[in-house]
Amino acid sequence: MLARSRLGQALVRAHATAPHRACASTWSAGLHANGRVVVLTADAPPVNPMNDSSLDAFASVLDGVQADPRTRNRPLVLAASPASKAFSAGLDLPYLFGLPDRAESRARTDRVLRKLGVLLQRVLAHPAPTVAALHGHALAGGAILAFACDFRVAAAAPFHVGAIEVPVGVPFPATPFEIIRRAFPPSMQADALLMGRRWTPEELAAAGLVAPLVHGPYSELLDAAAAKASELPDTSLPAFALTKAMLVEPSQRYCAAHEENALRASLDALFSDAGWAHIQGTLAALGGRGGKRAG
Repeated sequence: MLARSRLGQALVRAHATAPHRACASTWSAGLHANGRVVVLTADAPPVNPMNDSSLDAFASVLDGVQADPRTRNRPLVLAASPASKAFSAGLDLPYLFGLPDRAESRARTDRVLRKLGVLLQRVLAHPAPTVAALHGHALAGGAILAFACDFRVAAAAPFHVGAIEVPVGVPFPATPFEIIRRAFPPSMQADALLMGRRWTPEELAAAGLVAPLVHGPYSELLDAAAAKASELPDTSLPAFALTKAMLVEPSQRYCAAHEENALRASLDALFSDAGWAHIQGTLAALGGRGGKRAG
């Protein structure tokens, strides 16, 4: 059972104070003080779960940024509010799997995974630099969102980052799989994808996947992320956009070719008798349908 594993214990600790609120997540956007970077902030503490409401809010904020000529195609920083203990702990498991009807749960999960895939693709393809600012856990979908960004900065704090789908029993859809594969060097891909390893910020920094590590308060983390996002002058951004488009194009082709089959296989596994029993055990470990959040 997940609850008896080290991973299960870590998830229980990460979500121990999170009430189940299916419509709780809120995203906001604002210009950093440097005037060149848009900061997108998730504010559904403590763990910023991913559900219909939160993903719709994220999409709406991105739409607003792109509709405003002052912020369109500007560098982005993705962050969680200082009240959050996690950047994001991933999918809102009680919202997705706490329904009594398995078919209804499958339809909801299908919808949420599709929304998440679209948003990950938007972040991946954003034509200006994107930076994830991490001051707390980034697990499962939260880790995938962080690695969809071009760069990551992190607080030097006791938290973990990892795509823990396989240990939890959730097969990867194509877009999350490809984002993790392209972000990690080959020597780390088996641990990242097959074993669901969780890394500390220091370990990721040593591997070149986080830079810099920030030892100061939350405001210094955001300043470091904004500095990273705005390293290039505005005159370099058109060349950045064209180069990035070429860089991500192989991943986009892979996802377009495999998304439907991979999503169907993921849902079939999750909603098989064994998969459903496993995920219900996970919910029980995290406090049941009315209690805690999982990711």
